[in-house]
Amino acid sequence: MAVPRVIQVRGTGRDERFGRFEDIEPLFPMTELLSALSGSRGAEHPIARWCVDLLALHQQEDIWADGLAAHRTDLMHAIDVWTVGHVPQHRNGARLHTETVGSVVDRIARAYARFQRVMAGHDAADPKVHAAWTQVAELFVAYQDLIVEVMRGQRRLPAPEVDR
Repeated sequence: MAVPRVIQVRGTGRDERFGRFEDIEPLFPMTELLSALSGSRGAEHPIARWCVDLLALHQQEDIWADGLAAHRTDLMHAIDVWTVGHVPQHRNGARLHTETVGSVVDRIARAYARFQRVMAGHDAADPKVHAAWTQVAELFVAYQDLIVEVMRGQRRLPAPEVDR
């Protein structure tokens, strides 16, 4: 079984607020997430597995049907709880992000499912395909920026719900 690549943040010295950032793991890079969603690589990392599961839900005709919406919420919550347990949260001076990692990953899965539907019904050169892919690409870049900022201690994440 291949071990997924993880973000490695190397410190260039000491930051008085956060200390050194040597070999900090574990948020999944966008390129690996895209590979998992496209099926070109297995989803061994927990975030990748949950994202693939979210994609499968968003591919359903009626995601808001009983059970599907609850499962979607559970998957997002699982990502958030996992992230809190594996990612250092730097509270001193780090700006709060408006979304959890689970909600960002859900948005990526939803946009990717939409891209797949548009791609299946249109020629690749169609502007609708381009627009759908642009949305996916922008979300991937936003995800990558977020995880880098979190790992560097520049951004913190909202806490997941506790009453689940």
